[in-house]
Amino acid sequence: MKRFIAGTCMLFLIVALVGAGSANDKKQGFFNSMHYAVEIEGVYLEGVTSVQGVGIETEVIEYQDGEDKILRKRPGRTRFGNIVITCAVGSDASVQMWDWYQQVLIGQVTKKSGSIVVLNRQDTEVARYNFSNAFPCKWESHNYLLKKPEDKVELAVETIQQVIPAN
Repeated sequence: MKRFIAGTCMLFLIVALVGAGSANDKKQGFFNSMHYAVEIEGVYLEGVTSVQGVGIETEVIEYQDGEDKILRKRPGRTRFGNIVITCAVGSDASVQMWDWYQQVLIGQVTKKSGSIVVLNRQDTEVARYNFSNAFPCKWESHNYLLKKPEDKVELAVETIQQVIPAN
């Protein structure tokens, strides 16, 4: 007789390379020297200020065989987290994301693939996170009191794959 208990285990791929750090902290300095680009269906979006939420989550199934005293574990279903893209109000990225979301609102869902490309100071690609079958599922526009107001759009994605370029 087997008994199953579902749990959750999370792995987050941190892609939000934003924020100021101490010049003395080598690790922080490394991340501050990075920037990124967002590409959807082969088109790079202008005006993106941050990307968050790139993550993968796998359920943990716990089970026990008969009188076995050890609780065993195995992987269950895997889910890919939603990606949140922040962009300047009125930017190319903001307009394209708004238009895409308007199509979802009228029931014409177009799923798209894209990439978050991490670049170093020399604009050399360091890593790429490819996502597929994405569509906008949430829109927020806020921070109008700031000098640079921002829009946030959340993309539901079906898969995420990390690609590290060969040196």
